[in-house]
Amino acid sequence: MPHTSLRHSNRSAQFLNIHLKLLSVVDDLLKRKSMINLTFICAGNTPGAPLAEVYKNAAKRFADTYKAFPAGFSHRLVLVNSNNGLTPEISAFFEGVLYDTITYRGSGWDIGAHQFAALTMPPEDWIMCFSSWAYFRQEGWLRAFVEARKIHGDALHGSTASFENNPHIRGTGFFVRCERMHRYPHGVNSRDESFEFESGPDSLTQWCIRQGYGAWLVTPQITVGPEHFRVPDKIFRREDQSNIYTYDKHTDAFENSSEEKKLKLASLADGTWQVKKYSARLAYSWLSGLVKKAGIN
Repeated sequence: MPHTSLRHSNRSAQFLNIHLKLLSVVDDLLKRKSMINLTFICAGNTPGAPLAEVYKNAAKRFADTYKAFPAGFSHRLVLVNSNNGLTPEISAFFEGVLYDTITYRGSGWDIGAHQFAALTMPPEDWIMCFSSWAYFRQEGWLRAFVEARKIHGDALHGSTASFENNPHIRGTGFFVRCERMHRYPHGVNSRDESFEFESGPDSLTQWCIRQGYGAWLVTPQITVGPEHFRVPDKIFRREDQSNIYTYDKHTDAFENSSEEKKLKLASLADGTWQVKKYSARLAYSWLSGLVKKAGIN
């Protein structure tokens, strides 16, 4: 009997010791202030990708606007050297800027590189992901996302959203806790998989919604949930797109399109594909053009 009590006593001590160690680890994690990491992809030699010169110009624009329009909140900038994209010339664009680097050699394009970078970060940290085409037009963009986080918690937050394919936060300028990226069950190792991550039925947006975390579009005027992603004025592919915090090649493409092409792009983003409505808008645009040409008031 004494031997049995002694064994029980030893086991209890072992369990108590393990429990205290776990509490210590949790306590250390709670004491550690989570960091916000901004990842920008310096894209290199990915098969099927644009020429290096195109990416060089995009990296310069990101660097120039990052300096010109301060984030408004403390963070760590991480340049992701994707397939040797971070050349000495591109590094020079960031002169005077503090940054760290992470090397990615995979085939998952920008999204795969973000996913890889997030896996190197502690789960309690946050990551804001910018594609190789991202840039800014106004300051305080990160501060706005931190304010939205205070209200909506551990959700996915994004600068732009679309209903094309499925309602989703677009794959640049999105802000999320690293733990969410760690738990997201789909690895990205190809361009097609990067599209699925962004807008597929099992996208990060849809996964976050199903998990109960939620997803929010953060604009300078208002923050809205998925059912209202396409409601605010001047958002992605709408009017002058001034109600956006971060821009990219797709906002540029819309800005530089003809009125007819803008209607089509807007219809794609709205996800309507309501032929009658789209045709009516197109017909109205066409008739308006004829009126202007005829000089009729």
